[in-house]
Amino acid sequence: MVLIQAAKAVKPDQNEPPTTPTRDETLLMVSRVQSGDPAAADDLVRRMSGRVLGMILLRMGPELRRRVDAEDLLQEVWLEAFRSLDRFDAGRGTPFGAWLSTIVKRMISRALRGGPAPVLASQQGGADPHSTRISQILTRELEDSTPSMRFSRRESVEKLVEAVNQLPPEQREVVSGYWFEECNAAEIANRLQKSRGAVYMVLMRANRALAAAIKDAGMSDPAAWRSP
Repeated sequence: MVLIQAAKAVKPDQNEPPTTPTRDETLLMVSRVQSGDPAAADDLVRRMSGRVLGMILLRMGPELRRRVDAEDLLQEVWLEAFRSLDRFDAGRGTPFGAWLSTIVKRMISRALRGGPAPVLASQQGGADPHSTRISQILTRELEDSTPSMRFSRRESVEKLVEAVNQLPPEQREVVSGYWFEECNAAEIANRLQKSRGAVYMVLMRANRALAAAIKDAGMSDPAAWRSP
């Protein structure tokens, strides 16, 4: 809903950005996880899994999708994230989504090179406390939703990713950074070597294109995505 509303609200002569992702809330959640809050770990996985699945699907390509299930990679990304979470400094303000994106890229690269298939957290036994933790969180996610709900969520993310893939490369890069990775316009501008105003304009054009491509407003807000 947020992305659709932002796209419709923007006028051609406006230079103000649309609604920004709530990355401060994400960083606060990460800090709670690092402090040992088990409930925060559940909340973080629920909050970010839709975004992470979107990053994975955007990068997989059709050939890799035939060989590897995106949700298996999602589990592997979370497992690696929790193993190295103590190295993430939430106090610096670095987008957590951008940090997760580096893990996604690494996992996709390994899969494309023909690396071993992802070992699901539930298959790794109790030797690794992180795999046990992720397995428990994902099990609770399954228990809290029906198969039809999970299918609907997965389908929603896939349709939005398909729409993002139809955007021109520059718009796709800006949308990925802003909505998926929770980067702000200044960070994206630095990445693309553009002005912040130029990034705002690219983002607004992309939002309009996505609003036109996606008829169901309920599928349009990455901030509302949850685990499939």
